[in-house]
Amino acid sequence: MKHHAIRLDLLTAAVDRLPDNGLRAFRANALEQFVKAGLPNTSQEDWRYTNLEPAIRLSNEWLVSRNGNYDSTLKPIQKLPALPIETAIEANWLRFVNGRPAEHIRIDGDRTGVSVDTITSESCAAQLFAGDGLANLNASLLQDAISVRVPSGLAVRTPIGLLLASDATNGDKVSATRIVIELESNASMDVIESHLSLSALDAFANVVIEVRLAKGATLNYLRIQECGDAQILAGKLIASLDADSTLNYTSLDLGAALARNDVVADILAPGVEITATGLYLAGGAQHIDNHLRVDHRVGPARSQAEFRGILNGRARCVFNSKAIVHKGADGTDARQSNHNLLLSDKSEIDTKPELEIYADDVKCAHGATVGQLDKSALFYLKSRGIDEDTASQMLTRAFAASVLDKLPVAVAADYVTARVDRRLDSLIDVMK
Repeated sequence: MKHHAIRLDLLTAAVDRLPDNGLRAFRANALEQFVKAGLPNTSQEDWRYTNLEPAIRLSNEWLVSRNGNYDSTLKPIQKLPALPIETAIEANWLRFVNGRPAEHIRIDGDRTGVSVDTITSESCAAQLFAGDGLANLNASLLQDAISVRVPSGLAVRTPIGLLLASDATNGDKVSATRIVIELESNASMDVIESHLSLSALDAFANVVIEVRLAKGATLNYLRIQECGDAQILAGKLIASLDADSTLNYTSLDLGAALARNDVVADILAPGVEITATGLYLAGGAQHIDNHLRVDHRVGPARSQAEFRGILNGRARCVFNSKAIVHKGADGTDARQSNHNLLLSDKSEIDTKPELEIYADDVKCAHGATVGQLDKSALFYLKSRGIDEDTASQMLTRAFAASVLDKLPVAVAADYVTARVDRRLDSLIDVMK
């Protein structure tokens, strides 16, 4: 099978036009790696079910339209009106449009204790991740990189919100976002990552978020993806966890034409705890792919993943979760589960929870289920005077509740519940 590629001549020209703002050497190194390896394709096991051809076509269209003149996108970003999620959830919101700050990023450090800075030094940029095709493309096209840091011992009271919006109105079809979140020892914070589309036009957003947790740090992380029907989104969260640190992560996919969500966690010291939950609701021709990888390098440590999906129409979803227990990581407890509800006989789920174990003293388990609405449960509810539509809604909501009941950021519960209910209603309406 022939795999198309991004035009390297135009990509190189675009990268060369970017300003020398401390990221030039980082971009150049990433571009060199990208030229060698390109983007992943379906011949690779981790990409077997997800084809990036739409993102490649859109990237080439964008590069041709710019003719290498990427510098023209460095115009000031206009201020945005308040968006629904900002008015519904109290948080210190950092707003980005097409990978760039929507206005000067500022959080009152004296009040919150959190520092937010633009990464401009080559030494800091050199520490950024650029280790695979999408991350290298992201690094090559970076206009800005942002650092969020929480000092030792600080418990941040108000969540930090990352509003990541795409807007192709002015032809900016491709964007790259890079954010680094660092919690020093015994610090704690809640983060809400929100993905939105500001136009109905085709767009490709490539987002990389790096999380670094020092000893005893706790990060509660909620990702809400509500992109438009024409949006392509590739998101990667890379987490490194030191001793006794905790990551509570929940991912909600409600929109996008094509979404690939990668979570890579590296357990570097004993006492780490990772809890990852997710819910993906897909209809029409949507394609949503969730990939997780946890490297247990030492023990004892614990990781647990539970993702659930509800699919209708011709939607196709992918779930792959791999826990690797390295030699010597005794005391590891790693568990994975994936459960799916298919509302259409044309929808498809490809699920593959995996364990690789090279240690002896471990507790590991994994499992997956795929099914349809329970006919006996439907019959029971209907026999109690409940119409079929309402009964279907009750059962799908009960299926999703297992994830919604575990949201790591409590202030977002009402907003998330309302959005999930609306999306479930649209999936059930298709069945009528």
